[in-house]
Amino acid sequence: PYILFPTSSATAVTWLGSADPSNANYGGQALSASNYDQNNQNYLYWAIPEYLRDDSDNQKYILFVDMVAQQYDNSWQYIKNITTRFSADNRLDYGISKDLVADAIRDFGVKLYSNNLLNIKVYFTFY
Repeated sequence: PYILFPTSSATAVTWLGSADPSNANYGGQALSASNYDQNNQNYLYWAIPEYLRDDSDNQKYILFVDMVAQQYDNSWQYIKNITTRFSADNRLDYGISKDLVADAIRDFGVKLYSNNLLNIKVYFTFY
């Protein structure tokens, strides 16, 4: 349902935008994300003491803290969804991704055999 544009296209550049007021593409998603970070009290940047944040020699440290925070955000997403990995639902847009169905069935200990006959229905019974 979406049209994919090259990252260098005018549409993509305008959508992404910039958080720098002097940039011609000021605004967009980059500004929205920057504003969210500045107003988020749980942003790890705010845990850095002010004297370290204000010193320009500490930019590499601040970048490191941002990278650690990003890693924890990704880990939190995985951990949060561990319990929904095997959610069974017949709707295509809900529950386990159709791309992961075969892996989930293998994790239950069922051997899957593939073939070129796409019109054969296979039924599984779990005990």
